Amino acid sequence: MKKSFICLMLAASITFAITGCKKDEAKTEVSTQEKQTEEKTETATEENKQLDDEYYFESDYDTDIFYTVDADGNKMNTYDRSVIKKILKDNGCDEDATIEAIHDGKMYLRQYATDDNGDSTYEFIALDLSTEKADVFFEMESSYWANYSDFYDGKLYIAGINNDAEKFKEFCFVPSDDGTMTEDKDSETEIDGYSVDTNDSGRGDCIAREIDMFGYVELSSYDYENKRFATMDAEGNITELDALNSNASYVMAYNDKVIIYDIDDGDDYKSTSYVYNIETGEAKQFGDAETVIVVGVTDDKVYYATTIETDQYNVTTKKITEYDAVADTYSEMYESEFAPGASYIDNVIFRAGKPYVMKLEGADVKWYRVDGADKLTDIDILSDTIQAYEYGTIIYGTSNFVCPYCGTPLYSCYAEAFVLDGKYSPVADQINAKLKEYMDGEVSYEPVTVAEAEETDCEDHKEYPDTYHETDTYNVSGVNIINDRYLIVDFNGYWYGGGAHGMPSMYEYIFDLQTGEELTFADFYKGTEEEFKTLVAEKVRQDYLENSTDGDNGGYFAATDQDAYDTAYEYASINSGNVAFQDDKVLVYFYPYDLGSYADGFKFYEFSYQELFGTATMVR
Repeated sequence: MKKSFICLMLAASITFAITGCKKDEAKTEVSTQEKQTEEKTETATEENKQLDDEYYFESDYDTDIFYTVDADGNKMNTYDRSVIKKILKDNGCDEDATIEAIHDGKMYLRQYATDDNGDSTYEFIALDLSTEKADVFFEMESSYWANYSDFYDGKLYIAGINNDAEKFKEFCFVPSDDGTMTEDKDSETEIDGYSVDTNDSGRGDCIAREIDMFGYVELSSYDYENKRFATMDAEGNITELDALNSNASYVMAYNDKVIIYDIDDGDDYKSTSYVYNIETGEAKQFGDAETVIVVGVTDDKVYYATTIETDQYNVTTKKITEYDAVADTYSEMYESEFAPGASYIDNVIFRAGKPYVMKLEGADVKWYRVDGADKLTDIDILSDTIQAYEYGTIIYGTSNFVCPYCGTPLYSCYAEAFVLDGKYSPVADQINAKLKEYMDGEVSYEPVTVAEAEETDCEDHKEYPDTYHETDTYNVSGVNIINDRYLIVDFNGYWYGGGAHGMPSMYEYIFDLQTGEELTFADFYKGTEEEFKTLVAEKVRQDYLENSTDGDNGGYFAATDQDAYDTAYEYASINSGNVAFQDDKVLVYFYPYDLGSYADGFKFYEFSYQELFGTATMVR
């Protein structure tokens, strides 16, 4: 595409309207562009096969390994994030820079930076995996925030949005054989009044790519109160989408046949999903108005996910449905199974024209491609390994207390318990009974709000049901056996009782696998309370000094390192339970609001076994 500065001009070449005005002209124009697209795409695929076929495929965030898949949806490449971090660090870049695009052994990443005026901005890095070199080649203007990056047809496109000026700009760079990046201003695009909407495909999908595939790129305005949508063709002509502009809230996906959009119902974040047929100009509602999450669209088929509730609190499954927008028919593709300790496996993504789902097999969470109704294809991508299922299994219990007068839920609880396999301990039954006792205690709890409920409360219950619905969840977050002697069971919890947010929690149970005895940190630490407080407070002070700068306290409430020390000293205690044992270290942690804000989360401080116990490992 030639460089173009596009003002808000309304082209007459294509009209997408429910009234069907100029429908035949629109069909002819799109068909012509489709032929051009086929020719361009075929050439690009032959010359740049890897760049067109490599879709970014994230694994679990706690692991270093991630993958890409090809255009057929099969695993293509495996990458090690720890290697990438080392290359970045060795070249003076931020090791936590975000991967934006991948092509032919090279990665393009984004890191935060500060420009010469002291304003926050973004820098972009070209990293060569073969030479292990990484160089910053572009600093984005501070008035823009980075939107997406896409390597397409031999060029890297980087999009930026200036919300204040309501400007969108797609920068373009061409890599040379020696790894340098040269800006190609003739291939850059600027748009006034609109920003570009892209499909969530596992890559950025730049303007040129979208136009080559679909004949247009979809645009949306900056006015969120009166959102407007439009299309832009290869010549830079912008055509408003009158059918969407009357009521659409946002576009979720699109291609050369359909546009999928939502209408915000304005009630408790509920919305209704519609599919707009480009050829006929008709719009149809599809799916359940409250639960549809559009995954992606291929040809006339829309793939969406629906959360299936059960009569047990927090126990849900996810159903994938294929909607044929032309035939107006539905086909159920797959429904997930609920897995205690791995509730996140109902995650669904869309890559290379297909939906992908997670499934638990033994202790492994693996990705599968959905190729048809109940037809899953193993693509050999491991997302996570759940230690609890390596050492045993997880059970759960739930409770739900309602107002005795109006039936509004007032308190719900979901709690899990780890069940140890008998091969790991002769007293496994004893340990399991204790863990189940803790779970049963959580789900049997009845808050005073239930016991004290009165009929006069029902009007408020019905008007503000979420506010009056108190919830608790307790999930097994980790299981480990250290030195073949000590069982470690970690839990994460979350309580909500109304307001902007709830409160997270963490705790750990420790058992002696030989005796079944439940242990605490105090059973291992032989120092005094004063010594422990001093040790922890000094570690907090060091962290404060390392992370605080002028005007920035590094996520601490404290104004000075002494203030941080004093607060940590006050909260730290041998008996607090805020300790987590790991194979080679021990973590001491503080809750949100102890040392910093809620947004800063838990604060963790690492100690070696030698520091705390004078031993090389966990031993009594």
